[in-house]
Parts: sequence; structure tokens; C-alpha cells
Amino acid sequence: MLCVSPTVFQVILSLIEDHPIFYNESNNSQAPVEVQLGVTLYRMGRYGNGASVEDIAWIAGCSEGAVELYTKRCFTAIESLHDDYVHPPTDAEKEVEKCWIDQHLGFKGTWREGWVMYDGTIVVLYAKPGLNGDAYYTRKANYG
Repeated sequence: MLCVSPTVFQVILSLIEDHPIFYNESNNSQAPVEVQLGVTLYRMGRYGNGASVEDIAWIAGCSEGAVELYTKRCFTAIESLHDDYVHPPTDAEKEVEKCWIDQHLGFKGTWREGWVMYDGTIVVLYAKPGLNGDAYYTRKANYG
């Protein structure tokens, strides 16, 4: 139901369970962190009609407000890990990527000091271009 393996769940739990957002001085205790994380991950794995807060609350056996609060707390804790795990590439790492692009994708020298998306990322355009607009229509039903 959670769309992650038990190992991944335990790793995420171990990284966030001591975050201050899960502790308060109130007489009203919070749900265990593992429950809050489980509800959050379940919510993140849903889409379409099954993604409503009402449906998630019903499945999880809690209130709609609790679903919102659990999600907010978990994301606060997860986002606090950003600087520990996300770092901009070093100049040496950038150079390795540029060389790989030159060798494998035929962009030798093109956009070398600029930017180019070689992974299929679509930059969505606001509107259909006036010239050859149909050529910009993507598999995602937009223009890019």
C-alpha cells in the first residue's frame, strides 16, 4: 500500500523520527511517527479519484485534518534533510558530464557552457508556437 519497500520505509523513518516537529509539550499526544509517515507515503502514492484526502483518511482510519497534518509534518522533517543529501555538482563533476555529452550524444561543443536537457525533460510552453506549432505537441498533451 505504501509504494516503497519496507527497507526504504525504515530508512526514511530513521532519518526523520527524531525531528522536533514530531514532539510537542501538549497533553494531546501525536500519532506515532511511523503512522504519520505511512499515511503520508500512502497519500503520495495515490492519484486520480483515489487521491482525495477524504479517501485517504477513510483508509487510514483518521480524520481528514490528520492526513493534512501528518503530511505537513513529514514533509517538514524530510525537507530539513535537503542540505545533508543534495549538493550542487562540483566543477570537476560538471566537466565529467559535459565530456559524456560530447562523446555520447553528438552535442560536441554545442551548449557546452550553457544548459541543455538530454534526459527527455519537457519544457512546457505557455501556448502553441505560431510557426510549426504542431511539431511542438508532446506525448504529454502539451506543447514543449
